[in-house]
Amino acid sequence: MAGIKNKPMPLQISHYTARLCKDVLLQHSEGAINTAKTVVLNKDFIKVSETIIMLGGMVGGFDDHYGRVTAAHSIHNGLTALEETHQALHGEKVAYGILVQLMLEGKVSEVEQLLPFYHKLGLQISRMGKPIQGVARV
Repeated sequence: MAGIKNKPMPLQISHYTARLCKDVLLQHSEGAINTAKTVVLNKDFIKVSETIIMLGGMVGGFDDHYGRVTAAHSIHNGLTALEETHQALHGEKVAYGILVQLMLEGKVSEVEQLLPFYHKLGLQISRMGKPIQGVARV
């Protein structure tokens, strides 16, 4: 977004909302996952659910053509075609796609900041954690 001059207001709202999404997810995801395992509703689960449904939708809606071509969801879409990834949830594939997108953008420091969070939650950081048939190892 830094390279865009005279940023339209919807894009600015989307950028702010995406940051808010990131902050809420980093703060409340571990508690939400833990409560989901116990089937007892808590504030973390509610915050994360609201964030995914409400804020996530706002980011995509306001981002217009700027956000519709992000690598994170493109990676998800590509992974869904591979049978070896069918057991992975949508969010797990997008989380992996976020790492790929950040690397493509050269944002290594952001990846390094996210890795401890990914490890804590048990998210995959390498090819969805399983070998994919017909894909050469890199």
